[in-house]
Parts: sequence; C-alpha cells; structure tokens
Amino acid sequence: MNTEELEIKQLETKYFRLKEKDEKEAFAILVQLADKWPTYSYQVELADWYEHGRGTEKDEKKAFELVQYVYNHSSVSPYDRSQEDAAYALAYYLRNGIGCEKDPERATRIMQNLNDANDRLYEMLTR
Repeated sequence: MNTEELEIKQLETKYFRLKEKDEKEAFAILVQLADKWPTYSYQVELADWYEHGRGTEKDEKKAFELVQYVYNHSSVSPYDRSQEDAAYALAYYLRNGIGCEKDPERATRIMQNLNDANDRLYEMLTR
C-alpha cells in the first residue's frame, strides 16, 4: 500500500468512526475523501450531507451540482455504484425541484438511460 492509499484508508476509518458522533468533523473528512478517492462515491455521499445540512449549512444547489457532475463524468460499472447512485439522486432532485427547477421529463430520461446502461452491462457480463 502506497502513502496515498494509506492516507485514504486512515481518512475512511476516521470518517466512519465520527459520522454519527461529530458531524462537523466528519463532514471535513468527507470533503477530503471526495477529493482524494479514485471514484466518485464519496462525492455522492457529500451531496447527501449538503442536501440535509449535516455538518455544514444546508445547500441543496451544491448537492444538485455534485450529483449532476458525478452523473455526467462517471459510467456504469460493476465495480463502482457512484454513477447509479448519482442517477437516482439526480432524478430525485429533478423530480422534486431540490437545488434546481423541477424537470420530471429529464428525471424520467435519466432513469431510462440508467436502466438501458444496466441492461447493456448485464448482457456484456453474461455472454
């Protein structure tokens, strides 16, 4: 394990230990994890914290921007659920106007695109 991997592992351990005890400190660690983690999974989790104001001021617009970024920059993978999690969150935000204008049609398209991508991935993996 290299130095960066060790640092990330230590941050993760600290985050999971603190997230129910000290939300402010856990939020600060989550910001670091979202920046350092090689996938987008912690960015999706960070969006949830912004949406609900956990450890920071509530910022639904920032939450929306984070999940939209992850949705646009990641891909469906059997090894990483961040794109799928971002799609669900983004569709939810769009359907309910959280941090954005309501757009139920776009929310439906996002979910259909996710279903199509999951179907293609399943077909590829089961050949």
